[in-house]
Amino acid sequence: TINTIWVGQLLGEGALAATANANIVLFAVFAVIFGFGSAATVKVGHHFGARDLDAVRRVSGSGIGFCLALSVAMSAAGWLLAGPVLHALATPATIHDDALIYLRVIFLTVPLGSTSLTISMMLRGTGDARTPLHAMILGTVLGIVLNPLLILGLGPFPRLGIAGAGIANALASAIGLVTMIALIYRRDMAIRLRGAEFAYLLPGLRELAFVVAKGLPMGAQMLITSAAGIIMMGLVNREGLMATAAYGACLQIWGYVQMP
Repeated sequence: TINTIWVGQLLGEGALAATANANIVLFAVFAVIFGFGSAATVKVGHHFGARDLDAVRRVSGSGIGFCLALSVAMSAAGWLLAGPVLHALATPATIHDDALIYLRVIFLTVPLGSTSLTISMMLRGTGDARTPLHAMILGTVLGIVLNPLLILGLGPFPRLGIAGAGIANALASAIGLVTMIALIYRRDMAIRLRGAEFAYLLPGLRELAFVVAKGLPMGAQMLITSAAGIIMMGLVNREGLMATAAYGACLQIWGYVQMP
């Protein structure tokens, strides 16, 4: 929402429409990660309830490692396929270049966002909802500050236009992620890894089988929702630039309606 506000106010309706096209694709990518992360969280909660901390770290490490590897692969594929994806969405020609720049920037940041999402889910599996919340608040505040600096090139910052919005979001997410990891180690939380435990980031067969078996239907459910969103965006794009910009703004409001 913050990105949308800054882009709309500073760059206009064309850039706003471009971000709407990119964001709907990004949601589909995160839907896949969300499914596998949710599956690992179930197992983390099970072992945490049994007070088996080694099993908690083994499962959370496998979940984080698997989702990170998957997100890197999806990031690379997204960079290469961004153009054809926008073509399939019937993205208006007047915003195609902006949409392509923004989409490629956010595809590069997918590993950051997915790692942050997965670690947040692992923490919630151990009953800690506060640490991810605090990290998200920090990232949100940084996003508010960094967006105009990088979009307009204020002070020592370069003027990056629509790419600046994506980079601002990436920097904010990265700082939030580092903060969350620092808190995990400072408080010696259940999912922290040390020494030989870092080997848990390479998913074991048993943990991987569970994550994939349970994560596929969870991810498929989210993918159906995101696929509907992509189809709708393709239909709206055919109505022109202003319709796309308006639809992108309304999608932000709709997100808040669904959250409760």
